[in-house]
Amino acid sequence: RKKKGKGKEVDDNENLDDKKSFKNQLATLDIFAGCGGLSEGLERSGVSQTKWAIEYEEPAGEAFNLNHPEASVFVNNCNVILSAIMSACGDEDDCMSTPEASDQAKKLDENEINKLPRPGQVDFINGGPPCQGFSGMNRFNKSAWSKVQCEMILAFLSFADYFRPKYFLLENVRNFVSFNKGQTFRLAIASLLEMGYQVRFGILDAGAFGVSQSRKRAFIWAASPEETLPDWPEPMHVFAGSELKISLGSGTQYAAVRSTATGA
Repeated sequence: RKKKGKGKEVDDNENLDDKKSFKNQLATLDIFAGCGGLSEGLERSGVSQTKWAIEYEEPAGEAFNLNHPEASVFVNNCNVILSAIMSACGDEDDCMSTPEASDQAKKLDENEINKLPRPGQVDFINGGPPCQGFSGMNRFNKSAWSKVQCEMILAFLSFADYFRPKYFLLENVRNFVSFNKGQTFRLAIASLLEMGYQVRFGILDAGAFGVSQSRKRAFIWAASPEETLPDWPEPMHVFAGSELKISLGSGTQYAAVRSTATGA
């Protein structure tokens, strides 16, 4: 199918060519999947094939389904999905979900339950838990709803604990590292280490990798002991460092420069 743009037609098959084909692609579960941007990037890298996705918002879930028609998309609360999976696997007694989540899990139809991933099938779990509670741009990040969203980190870690995938990737806003005096961040790191994972964390700027803006995000990589913990990709671009500026009372401002016209 061809789509018309500004005087140009783009064949959908051209996009498929960008997704490298490797024999040993990781069977991936995307949680808090949104419309599928993270899955798209990982699939284009050639290492990942998203087979399952969980997204709470129905419009975003529908968009994910259009962008990744080969994946099974579950539009529901991730706690409900995990409760349903554990119940289907006979581990209901080990599930610590709320009574509300357990009740909703029991209402899922059999066809949807049959499509749920099982332990041993998932190689890679990735996702970006809701960030409103961590974002410095949110003036109401102490609200009850923001705190509920922060708790989604625990639900995300619960998937890692139950599935024990080969790899685990968490993406969030930069303030995730310092929010609540770093307690949530340290809990995430400590939990993964307790599970036996190798862990690496870092702050990456999207602009250093080709995006036309500075957008910093926190990432936590985890790999099982049998696997190689991936390094961060090498930056392709650099940003000029901040410069010293001195403002005088008269409104005059002096700024440091790296060099003059004569090269001094």
